[in-house]
Amino acid sequence: MLADEPTTANAQTLEMFNAGWDRIGVQKKVKESASQDLRSDFFNLSRRARDGFEVACAAKDEDQAETSYEAMVTTLSELWEYAAYRDRPFRDLLGLIEATLRYRSTKEFIPEQRKVILDAFSDLSRWHLDQSRVDEHLEQFMVHNLDIESPLRAPKGKKVRISIEIIEDDTKE
Repeated sequence: MLADEPTTANAQTLEMFNAGWDRIGVQKKVKESASQDLRSDFFNLSRRARDGFEVACAAKDEDQAETSYEAMVTTLSELWEYAAYRDRPFRDLLGLIEATLRYRSTKEFIPEQRKVILDAFSDLSRWHLDQSRVDEHLEQFMVHNLDIESPLRAPKGKKVRISIEIIEDDTKE
């Protein structure tokens, strides 16, 4: 037997070793593929929300505008499913946009406000988002008088009662 020829035991060991590397490579490719699918789904969803807002603002028919707007708000809610995979700036920006748009209609926004909201939507689809950029959006929302507290107030015609109750501590010494 030549020195370069592997023995049967060595050949089996080499085959098992290569199979292990192949399995690791396959697992890595599966994880990378799942990650790419996650990003792709996220980008598609964030773009659908932005496009829904644009369509709602540009619609001439009130029913079409309302339908597009409701679809956009639903899509914003779906984006929260990605919050676990995203960083705080993303969650801050998504919350800012959602707080501004929830319980509102496109009629309530003037063209300058719509532009500020669309600008925020464009950054929402970025995978890496800087907190300073989110702070800029917040400042622009305030400059253009975009109400971000509307979800915290009671809907028109409804009253809210908030009560604070002192609860006795059961762990007395």
